[in-house]
Amino acid sequence: KIEQLHDSVKELKVDNKAKTEIVDDLEANVKKEQTLRKRYYNMVEDMKGKIRVYCRARPLSDSEKERGCDSCCKYVDDYTISVAGPRGDKQFIYDSVFTPESTQDEVFEDTGHLVQSAVDGFNVCIFAYGQTGAGKTFTMIGGDRNPGVAPRAIRRMFEIIFENEETHVYKVSCYMIELYNDRLHDLLLPGSGHQSPHYDQRSEERR
Repeated sequence: KIEQLHDSVKELKVDNKAKTEIVDDLEANVKKEQTLRKRYYNMVEDMKGKIRVYCRARPLSDSEKERGCDSCCKYVDDYTISVAGPRGDKQFIYDSVFTPESTQDEVFEDTGHLVQSAVDGFNVCIFAYGQTGAGKTFTMIGGDRNPGVAPRAIRRMFEIIFENEETHVYKVSCYMIELYNDRLHDLLLPGSGHQSPHYDQRSEERR
């Protein structure tokens, strides 16, 4: 019986070694696949363009409706918007055009792909530009029930991190600043008595 047990132990060791080698091969293949996925994924993102410009038109506000205002925009297709002016309509072409009926999900759908690139180590910058009341805050921040690009991007980033936590180690840090009246404000600086550093835009332009 003891000899049979020894033989069984030897067989189990051999079987365990073979399975360990299989697991090692699978892990190596997974790492190789992840590397290729990152490479091809970011190649596709590069093909879309290093800089992408999207246009989003907001619906008329209640006060605008009360004043009898009409929209001056027409949406030719998913990439073209036509704006009525004193000299006639003028068309503008973007990487994508979002109408007043577009949802926060639709706006984030294409932008969300950049989160994967950021996690893969590429520099990514997303910002909204427009005049006061254009809807920048709603697009970027949104609300509790209808979040915008920023909270969705942060949520997606941590989802990707948790999905890969067994094979990768991530370090996340952040800062938040505001440029107001030519002065930079560190919004995460502790204490209300601290003065933010002054940024003189005019002196920078003279340089």
